[in-house]
Parts: sequence; C-alpha cells; structure tokens
Amino acid sequence: MHLVDLARQLGSALSLESQLFDVTGRWIHVLGDTGAVVYFGDRCARHGDHMQLLSERLPVVNTPGFDAAPTAPNPHDATMTALRSAIPGSDDAMSCYYGALDTLIEIYRSWDTATDPLVDGPTAHLGARLALECVTMRTPLEA
Repeated sequence: MHLVDLARQLGSALSLESQLFDVTGRWIHVLGDTGAVVYFGDRCARHGDHMQLLSERLPVVNTPGFDAAPTAPNPHDATMTALRSAIPGSDDAMSCYYGALDTLIEIYRSWDTATDPLVDGPTAHLGARLALECVTMRTPLEA
C-alpha cells in the first residue's frame, strides 16, 4: 500500500472513530438502562483509545510533501447520519453501529495485510490490534 493511501486510511479511520466516540458518549447520557450505559460507556472509552493511537501514528505515516487529505466524499457520512438520527440503543441504531464497526474492521485488516511488517511493522501491528479490538466490540448489547 502506498504511504499516501495509508495516510488517507489512517485519517478516515480516525474520523470514524471520533464520530463513534461522540455518538456513544452522547448515548450514555440519554439511556435509562444501566446495562446499556455501561455497554456504551465501554465502547466510548475504547473509541477514545483508538483515536489516541491513530493520532500518534498518523504523523509518522503522513509523509511531508504528499497531500493526504481525502480526495472523495467521506464514505461514512451516510452511516453516521443514520446512526445520529436513530433512537439510541434501538435496533436501527445498533445495526448502524455494528456496520460502522465492520467498516473499521475492514480498514484495520487491510493495513495488516497490505503493509509489509518489515517496512512498517508498527502500522501493521496497529491494524491487527485494532481489528481484533473492534471484533470484540461487536458483542451484542444484552436486553
């Protein structure tokens, strides 16, 4: 994977993690069920951790002189609009949330498979770690 593409994917993942952090953080303040508050509080904290890791990695990967800004509309806009407009914790909201996690899993796994560990081991390892973390975050909210 070219460094510019990798930097764009890092930026895209950081943006999506940031939006999921915001949404899950808002949900914990409006949900009345203690189990749901704990569930989304955990997810919010994990998205925050992912944001920190991505923020630390992005400047290392983003090569000076290359424009790593996205060149197309954000592909996550429709998912995030649907997620923000859904009733917190509803089936629709959970479907959108799990869809966003699936997108992150796909992005992170692509780093692990497309990044040569001998050339950029830290990014490959970060992709593998975050993919696994997002898979565990897909554990359903128990009613």
